Amino acid sequence: MPLYGSVNEFFVAHPLTAVITGFFMLMGEAFLLNFLLQQHQILTRKNWLPALLTVVFGSCTPGLLWPLPEQFAGLLILAALYLLLGTYRQDKALSPVFNSGMLLGIASLFYFPAFLFFFFFFIVVIMLRPFVWREWLMLLIGFLLPFIYSGVWFFWNDSLDDSAQRYLIDPILDRSFFLKLDSSDYFLAAVTLLLLIVSAGRLMSSSLTSALKTKKGIGVILWLMFFSLVVLLPAPNFASGSFRFFIYPFAFLASNYFLAARRLWIAESIFTLLLAGIGVAYWLEGM
Repeated sequence: MPLYGSVNEFFVAHPLTAVITGFFMLMGEAFLLNFLLQQHQILTRKNWLPALLTVVFGSCTPGLLWPLPEQFAGLLILAALYLLLGTYRQDKALSPVFNSGMLLGIASLFYFPAFLFFFFFFIVVIMLRPFVWREWLMLLIGFLLPFIYSGVWFFWNDSLDDSAQRYLIDPILDRSFFLKLDSSDYFLAAVTLLLLIVSAGRLMSSSLTSALKTKKGIGVILWLMFFSLVVLLPAPNFASGSFRFFIYPFAFLASNYFLAARRLWIAESIFTLLLAGIGVAYWLEGM
């Protein structure tokens, strides 16, 4: 996409700088997600575990440390989600709803499949807000505004049709429909799936006693997980970077499991296996 293309050439020419940039962006994602979960009481116990797990999941393969367009979009989506969650029980929310829509529009100019999160934001507004048609309109206008500005710019430079074909149509038509995993990632994928299953089971049992605001926040995170998978449909490929958005809800689920685990030795064993899988993946990658 246009915004990412402007920095990608620099990253390709300076790979060490790219990896360092990717690491600091990952730290930003981790702290922003942790702040979001605690500020809006989605996690009832204050801790840094979601940030730690975001770093662990976001660096579990060497390819994820490269600053991909999904990472730029993810930071903007987390910021927009923070604004939306802050509208809960506010009398007026036109400004944060508009700003969240605009942040999502900018995120889509980094990674176009992120536009599907507009429907996620729409659901979040329905969950958190009473029916106010002006807020729905502000969300739509804010989302479309970056596309309108970029479309006008391409139009004035006589490249609108070519840009639409290059940035929007060709990547979807030429996409790969198969999940590409290296042999070194199979063990890590199996441990990740195990952690996802036990985390989902723990969430189902613990959320029944949560406060109303926490339940709504958990519902928002579950919708985020669903749309993190929906975004895979128009994604250019099924490489590890395409699952970037799934890291955020997964870090919440896993941290909730580790905090509320009744059998600590099982949780510690799963976390040890996860770290071992990451170590094996890096070792085989370097061979």
